[in-house]
Amino acid sequence: MKKPTLYYHPSSFESQIVKLALAEKGVAFTPRPLDLESKSEHLKPWYLELNREAEVPTLQHKDMTLGEMVTICVYINNNFPGPMLVPIRGSEREEMEEWVRLFQQFPHQEFSIGVLRGPEKRTELGKLRQWIKTTEKLGDKHAELDVRYQHTQSKYEKWASLAEDDRFISRAKTRIEKSLDLLDRRLKQSRWLAGNDYSLADTLWTVLLARLHYLGLSSLWANGARPNVDSFYQRVRARSSFSKARIQTTRSPFNKVLLFFKYNWENLVLAGIVMGTGMGLMMSAQ
Repeated sequence: MKKPTLYYHPSSFESQIVKLALAEKGVAFTPRPLDLESKSEHLKPWYLELNREAEVPTLQHKDMTLGEMVTICVYINNNFPGPMLVPIRGSEREEMEEWVRLFQQFPHQEFSIGVLRGPEKRTELGKLRQWIKTTEKLGDKHAELDVRYQHTQSKYEKWASLAEDDRFISRAKTRIEKSLDLLDRRLKQSRWLAGNDYSLADTLWTVLLARLHYLGLSSLWANGARPNVDSFYQRVRARSSFSKARIQTTRSPFNKVLLFFKYNWENLVLAGIVMGTGMGLMMSAQ
């Protein structure tokens, strides 16, 4: 069987979900990692032709090109051998779909930035602002794709605005806490979210919990806060698919420093000039 090609970024939330689904199914794929930081490859015209939302991941297989995370996972389930991620029984499938819908209501993009503090938050906002500038330039240069670039620019501007809205982030955190309460009650009744067997619902919530862990929010379920969620998280982390998909749970301090300087260098240079001028004036006054 022809291997699919996956365009992705290692730290992308959606990419990790699709990689986890591929690992659970045991599907080999041709990796095509994109450089989002240095080259903004997801904004290049050739990629916008593949994925009109300018997002990762994108899956290509035979004559199919898919760019929406859940759609990709369902396609993987339906077109490749391996354990079923979508239950066959109607009641279990309906329950899985309910957990998928609840997952999709969470604004993970805005929250993942908004919950950060200090230099880390400024770095992520700087990245969005750089992408906004890039979409403006590319939209002017490639008139045939201008509508898509405008759409992408508006999306980034919305993410940045909401990420800086403390009330929005507070409401999002309250929403995830309520969702985790539901998760905890369900996992008290069964091993997996949609019944006795692992499903796509478990894939999605595994990566969401890992992202919360990555953001320093594992206290939402650890140390007895939500014991059934805690047990579930430990269980899915022990699955071979978790390490095979390279699900991220920690942030590299070295990468954080590099990205901070990359996306904040203009402000740092300006601050240096101001400080240098101020010191020069003080010395002159003496």
